[in-house]
Amino acid sequence: MDAHQSSAQHSIGFASIRERSPHGYFGGFLVVNTLARPMEFHCTLPIVPTRAQQILFGKTLDEFLCGEQIARALLTKSKIKPKVVFTDCPAALSVRHWVDLPVFLISGDADRFGIEHDGFRVPSASRADDEFNNLQLGDYQFQWLSKYASDSRALDGLHEHGVFPVDLYEPFSRINEALSEANPRTKAA
Repeated sequence: MDAHQSSAQHSIGFASIRERSPHGYFGGFLVVNTLARPMEFHCTLPIVPTRAQQILFGKTLDEFLCGEQIARALLTKSKIKPKVVFTDCPAALSVRHWVDLPVFLISGDADRFGIEHDGFRVPSASRADDEFNNLQLGDYQFQWLSKYASDSRALDGLHEHGVFPVDLYEPFSRINEALSEANPRTKAA
């Protein structure tokens, strides 16, 4: 096994997507090792949906932009394929349909995630509750798409390898700060 494969087996991905009107949707993807040190980072330029997209996609617009467009582009661009991907954006869970990686939403305290912070909104999913599996492990509440029920094995594997002592919320702060730096015109006045 080469060093690249070894590091990928012990890496974790974090995808965060925010929307700020009128600038659009922004996404970032950070891959870290089990010490939470960065291995790779990618971000997107702002994506502003057209009026036609808003009309045609209706309440599924957030999932289309966040999952199919932004998260999919970020994850497929990454050279390192992490063992698991965590997101703090419910709409990004739909990326699971296009990638062969387990994807989990980490639900948490709004203050911890910075939801609706400085005018940024966390896009939501438009799915019924029965379309999600839920699991509480310690301080973390995980959700994933029911269609991929076997993804839960990835959580077991991380738990067995002692990853959970690392703060799984903290990388999202780094991503969102980097997104603000990469897109300075969106900073709060």
